Amino acid sequence: MRPFTTILLGCLLASVPLARADDARPAAKTVLDCNRQSAPTITANDRKYRVIGACKKVTVTGHSNSVTIESAEAIAVTGNDNTVLIEKADTITTSGSRNHVTYRQHGVKSPEPKVTTRGKANEILIMATLDAKASRELLAKLRELKPI
Repeated sequence: MRPFTTILLGCLLASVPLARADDARPAAKTVLDCNRQSAPTITANDRKYRVIGACKKVTVTGHSNSVTIESAEAIAVTGNDNTVLIEKADTITTSGSRNHVTYRQHGVKSPEPKVTTRGKANEILIMATLDAKASRELLAKLRELKPI
């Protein structure tokens, strides 16, 4: 009788899915409001976010995220292959590899953002420097990230 109990318990444990570390985050949250949280941190992989309102600081960590940000005094992007589109920012910092940050306007409080990039193949662009095709592609990405 004892071996049967052990086998049954083993089968029950094998059928329980193991939790991943990032499963603790709310999966459905794609819009963050800085009027409710002035310094949001996005810790995710392969997700899309839209950050609305005027933020003190926005931190984006992880890999292959697509994020649009209306306004922030400071933005930090780490990890790899993140795409961040910004309307206004005073400070933009990138680290990691292949992060692409594009901003449209001058800073929130300053005439031009202070830009710092570390790591490999990170790029920070002013939207006005894009050609027509790149601008259309970027605008298409922005439209994809709007909440339903």
